[in-house]
Amino acid sequence: MNSGDQLPPGLRDELITAELTGALELLASDRVDVTRLDRSEAVERLGKHLLRVARRLRAPTTEDDVSSSAGLVNSAIDALGTEFAIDRVVTPVQVLRGIRRESGLAAAALPEHPSIPLSTSELMVNGAGEPSLGSVLQQELRCADEVDLICAFVGYKGIEALRDDLRALVDRGGRIRVITSTYLGSTSGKALDDLIDLGAEVRVNYQGMVTKLHAKAWLFRRPGELDTAFIGSSNLSEAALYTGLEWNVRLARADAPAVFSRIQQVFDTYWNTPVYERYGLDDRDRLDAALDEAKGYAAAGFGRRARREIGRLNDQLQAAYELLRIRARPHQQRVLDTLATRRTEFDEHRHLLVAATGTGKTVIAALDYARLCEPGAPRPKLLFVAHREQILEQARETFRQVLQDPAFGELLRGSSGRLTSEAHVFAMVQTLHNRLTDVDPLAYEVMYVDEAHHSAAESWESVIAHFRPRDLVGLTATPERTDGRDISDLFGGRYTTELRLWEAVDDQLLAPFEYVGVDDGTDLRDVAWHSGDYAIGALSSLYTGDHERVRRIYQAITRWVEYPHSMRALGFCVSVPHAELGLAPGSWTRGGITPLTGA
Repeated sequence: MNSGDQLPPGLRDELITAELTGALELLASDRVDVTRLDRSEAVERLGKHLLRVARRLRAPTTEDDVSSSAGLVNSAIDALGTEFAIDRVVTPVQVLRGIRRESGLAAAALPEHPSIPLSTSELMVNGAGEPSLGSVLQQELRCADEVDLICAFVGYKGIEALRDDLRALVDRGGRIRVITSTYLGSTSGKALDDLIDLGAEVRVNYQGMVTKLHAKAWLFRRPGELDTAFIGSSNLSEAALYTGLEWNVRLARADAPAVFSRIQQVFDTYWNTPVYERYGLDDRDRLDAALDEAKGYAAAGFGRRARREIGRLNDQLQAAYELLRIRARPHQQRVLDTLATRRTEFDEHRHLLVAATGTGKTVIAALDYARLCEPGAPRPKLLFVAHREQILEQARETFRQVLQDPAFGELLRGSSGRLTSEAHVFAMVQTLHNRLTDVDPLAYEVMYVDEAHHSAAESWESVIAHFRPRDLVGLTATPERTDGRDISDLFGGRYTTELRLWEAVDDQLLAPFEYVGVDDGTDLRDVAWHSGDYAIGALSSLYTGDHERVRRIYQAITRWVEYPHSMRALGFCVSVPHAELGLAPGSWTRGGITPLTGA
């Protein structure tokens, strides 16, 4: 430094070196504030200074350079005295990665090192292209001997993500301690029960509204002073571990031994404080009552009744709002605009709309039909075709809401259904198929075919081929058929628009989902097979009479769903060729698959 002006005014906190002394001499003495180094800080401060100096060494490019750098470090160690000789670095320089418990054939493999070195500190943010906090925690659990966790609340999905690694840690003799609270009623009782089942020790602060626990930290203990800790914003929930915008510092004892010791000391203090009470499976009722109270309810029973009543009123209010007006959402508007362009600019009147379940295909159809209705003119004659009565009823209600006409449309269904003079018909495909000779092919100007992937079936194809509407629109979420037939030939030869399930999830139109496969062990080889599917009666008898299958599915639901009794879900099955499973060619099996999230 050539001038004191190179030292900007303000606070400083550094040891005075020979270089710094020269710069300070250029300043007026009353501008400089200096104090003696406190003896209690001497070792820590001098050691950090030596580390900063060592970091200025030129990065070695050869093995000889590494040995030379080690020689410099050894010279510094030698200067400390002979009692430090045991700390000299051996050359060639090597790093100890682990010690197996036994040798020879009985030697077990060492756990993998975490992607972040155990002696390194880092900031975790769940950022794009970076490891998630959850994945790093899994790595830490796999090589830890003991784990302490303190967080405001524990979520069931958060436990689920780490379950296998937590269990493995206990199985190899490790210890897990968890401190949490009833603050805001966010902790999951089922999650705490699962922790107990896994072998963890749990303590709960039931006075969540008095002692507001906000701390969130993990502590991982290992031999060789390779302890690590995570301190930051994340509670134990799936969002916090994988998708939330969270900040957590991964702290290594090697970087900050004093801070780490302080973390351990405070955790142990909380653990032994009476306000954090031991939790066991027998305490679940007390926990549920405390959680309900923390949510603002006086008692668990009242809380549950109140939530049900609030939910019912919300449903009524939502239905009332929907009756007022249905408006296109942005993704639906894009489909409507594409349809309008294809009709007016390209004179195309046969369309196949591919849109994921839950994105509102029926709403699109109703809004499209409303556009085709000219003010002051009679509404175009409409035929809406589906294969289930419930779909027809829901479709008619949607059209009524969009058109603001509570009397719009007639249902044609069942074997006794008959066509009348009604110009707007919502019809079962099988009923239509049985009465095609009674219907004029030109009877309807606009025709919508729901679940259009069925259209390659004989009954569907005959119905679609019979009519000659001005505008024909097919609606489906899954246009691909297992028999390989292309349904687009019936609707202009191509897809007019596509919004696939994965796109809808990425665009946040649908909630993310997960599949859980349940191997039910059902043997279908003796069930009759007709027209490309199983005989429904025989299949129903087989499944409804199989109590073991029901038991397995029930176990899977209670295993994966936090509140199964309030779950709203769809259950379905999928057929899989045995060839894919390495079984006999030409045979099939069917495994129960239940999506356990979503409404």
